[in-house]
Amino acid sequence: MEKTLLSSRQELTELILELTKIAKGKGVLSLPEKYHEIDDDFMKYALQSVVDGVDPDSLKAILSEKKTEMIANLSSNLDLFIGSVLAIQLGKEQEVKRLCDE
Repeated sequence: MEKTLLSSRQELTELILELTKIAKGKGVLSLPEKYHEIDDDFMKYALQSVVDGVDPDSLKAILSEKKTEMIANLSSNLDLFIGSVLAIQLGKEQEVKRLCDE
């Protein structure tokens, strides 16, 4: 099963520990060998940035900004979905259209 940030905490922890073992044993340049197990652009970007040698402070700032964007996008999408589901339940097709046009 491919891992994402929406995987269970246990699955994510197992992946992180595997990546740590690889980095310690073979070096960070070997991290891409686990990419096939990851189906998450954020995670792949972060790992590739480590492989590419991006400065830790710069990487922290970049990932923090991306995290903020991801949270805002997820929140917006959840709001759209919840509002639409409730409108569908109430038979309010125009409300669904309004929400989707926002």
